[in-house]
Amino acid sequence: MIYEIRHNKKYGFVDALGRIVILPTYDKVGDFSEGLVGVFKEFVPRTNSESQPAHFWYINSKGETSIRNPKFDWGEPFSEGVAYVRCKESGKWGFINLDGKIIIEPKYEDSYSSGFSDGLANVRENEKHGYINKVGEVIIPFIYDWGYRFNDGYAIVKKGSQKFFIDKKGNKLKTEKCTIVDTINGGFKEGLAVVKAKKKYGLIDLHGDFAIPPKYDDLGGYHDGVCSFEIDGKWGFMDKTEQIFIEPKFKGVGYFQDGVAPATLNGKKWGLIDLAGQFIKEPEFDEIWDFSKRMTHELSKSNKWRLARCSNDRQEYYINSKCEIVCEIEAKLEKQKLKNELLKSALSENVIKEKNVWVKAKWSYDGFTITKKGAIKPIYFILKWLKSKDLLTNEGIDCYKDKNNLDIGLYRFMVKPEAAFFLDRFYNLWYDLEDIASFELDPELKFNGNENLDEYWEYFTKNK
Repeated sequence: MIYEIRHNKKYGFVDALGRIVILPTYDKVGDFSEGLVGVFKEFVPRTNSESQPAHFWYINSKGETSIRNPKFDWGEPFSEGVAYVRCKESGKWGFINLDGKIIIEPKYEDSYSSGFSDGLANVRENEKHGYINKVGEVIIPFIYDWGYRFNDGYAIVKKGSQKFFIDKKGNKLKTEKCTIVDTINGGFKEGLAVVKAKKKYGLIDLHGDFAIPPKYDDLGGYHDGVCSFEIDGKWGFMDKTEQIFIEPKFKGVGYFQDGVAPATLNGKKWGLIDLAGQFIKEPEFDEIWDFSKRMTHELSKSNKWRLARCSNDRQEYYINSKCEIVCEIEAKLEKQKLKNELLKSALSENVIKEKNVWVKAKWSYDGFTITKKGAIKPIYFILKWLKSKDLLTNEGIDCYKDKNNLDIGLYRFMVKPEAAFFLDRFYNLWYDLEDIASFELDPELKFNGNENLDEYWEYFTKNK
């Protein structure tokens, strides 16, 4: 699991120990989902809340480019192996799979889709919402003013002033007389959904019957078998049998995850409580957010957290389940300090997978984003540096001499063992930290000096 951070108005990611794993070099990032996240460079918001065309692609948890198509300038998180993306030229939206292949052509007008859940996704056509399957067939017609994700086989839809549940065939769920409540859970969760009747809150089951009668002032819905409830302005917790195991005494609470939940006694300072309702540490934060409120799709799916987001004195942090600060979200590290930490981390990594090819250096010409001349320059740049250090094999020297080979890559057989060991650990880091990726969109691809490769090599030779 990795978590978003900021540095000098750029975005990157840290792991659960607060170590930077993807450098903050992006202008905007999405949420990690199914191993990928959408990232932007040269992102400029418009005044009408849309955005100007940006350089957009998907990266994996190592920061490596996974999907890049110059036709797309926006993409939502993946869900069930599919992501909602926007065509730069037409402004229409469609769906791609994890290989980047278009599975549903961009033809939808709206930027909002809840993504696929239970095999269906809501999209908008002619200002109405309906649901399609993964081959683009309309399963539920475009007759709703709004639609939400399916959970437990049902989705909340809105038609006029009414909100109700429908199943995957579009049939309306008959329920007790009540008002459907929009919660973080998005309707049903763990077989129950929060509803309101006669100014009180209860829960209905998948048959539409009351499982818990409407008698509470508010309900948070079930999460990991636990539900928060409010009575007379105080919050407590109960289990699936409605057995209260934490008496209502808190001014505010969040969801339990991994045995801890955010809570506040006075509404001023927040901390984490355990399943006995006791604070792990004295409350000290101005606010603690549930990851269910600002969580990645992967965390939402697993219902697990390792870090929670919090704030204190206008500074945001990540904390662990022991209520200990792991790192600042607005990283105040200088670039050299970032570099030093990452160099140390790269060299101390216990398990490094040997690569047959360093794929970021394997450029291809697609006739759109880069020129043929530009496509091969990054290869020859690093080959030239390796040659200057006498780190190329005879095959590598032959490749360096073949300057007309547009399919050239940087392969293991081209470098000596020490260089391969070095590249396994430092190539991706060097590529990102020195912002070599930005050269991809520059057909001139002008490099200055050795782009600090000497510094990386010096650190490696001194500390290996």
